[in-house]
Amino acid sequence: MSADGLAYPRILVSLLNVIDDPAIGVGRTIEIANSISVPMFKDYFLELKKADYLEACLLYCYVHSMREHAIRAFARAKFTTTADFLKHFLAFDSENSTLTYLEYLGYEFGGDREKIKNGEMPLKLEAKGSAIA
Repeated sequence: MSADGLAYPRILVSLLNVIDDPAIGVGRTIEIANSISVPMFKDYFLELKKADYLEACLLYCYVHSMREHAIRAFARAKFTTTADFLKHFLAFDSENSTLTYLEYLGYEFGGDREKIKNGEMPLKLEAKGSAIA
């Protein structure tokens, strides 16, 4: 448990304790750990985008759970967006990989996949089967 009362994942604390680089600093380490432990997906993806190689390696251990957390929050809020927005926000490589990941989680999006991928049609997340929205 940290001084601010948050319980950080044990593996993250262990890995961050190995880092002995003054350029990273304790404050940055705490920011990274907080983004994962709370979990605050917005902060997590912001940290991921500005991370150096070592930090990104540590953060990628949690990318699936943070993406899933964010997508579930969007689905509960009945958030209508574009595949491009989700690609950038959730750090995917392409719109196609974003849509494939959503299908993997059990979400369906009415309409033509190509039109959604190209931004011609909005993306509305709807839970089906095993997806818990």
